[in-house]
Amino acid sequence: MKLKTCLVFIPILLAGLLISEKNQLASHQESTGDYIVIQTIPEEPDYFEQAVQIIKDHEGWHSKKHYPYVGYGHKVLKGEKLDHNISEEVATELVRQDLRQKCAVFREYGKDSLLLGALAYNVGEYKLINPDGSPRSTLVKKLRNGNRDIYHDYVSYKKAWGKTIPSIEKRRIKEFQTLFIK
Repeated sequence: MKLKTCLVFIPILLAGLLISEKNQLASHQESTGDYIVIQTIPEEPDYFEQAVQIIKDHEGWHSKKHYPYVGYGHKVLKGEKLDHNISEEVATELVRQDLRQKCAVFREYGKDSLLLGALAYNVGEYKLINPDGSPRSTLVKKLRNGNRDIYHDYVSYKKAWGKTIPSIEKRRIKEFQTLFIK
């Protein structure tokens, strides 16, 4: 679990002020009479950024031979002036933008929109839903009906050209373990 460190400045109003044992005394500044107290608070996981990292890890870098895909799998759209020479920072921001767009398609699925968005980043949203937004896949039909027993349906998106690809299967498992919110 990550911990977020918060600095809390407490002016000393009375001599002999006791510092709570729950806090760690970091330093005492004689000139100002302030104590700096460090409290550790559990940090909420940033699921969106975890999804971005999973996508980057599994998509890998797309070179010139992968055009019209650049960076970490962004498909260059009409009017975009991008090529394989983009920076890592630009490529990461493109992943974020594309993932936000995919999540928006699945907004009605609430806490599952990120999981479905991450899957759609790789397989396309129209493998999961019809152009009118109605469910196409068993996975989405189950979620729409409130059935959360979807592990096997989710991980079944592990094939290319009709064959199970171990690296895609590992990706699906990692996505599910990280992004599925019970």
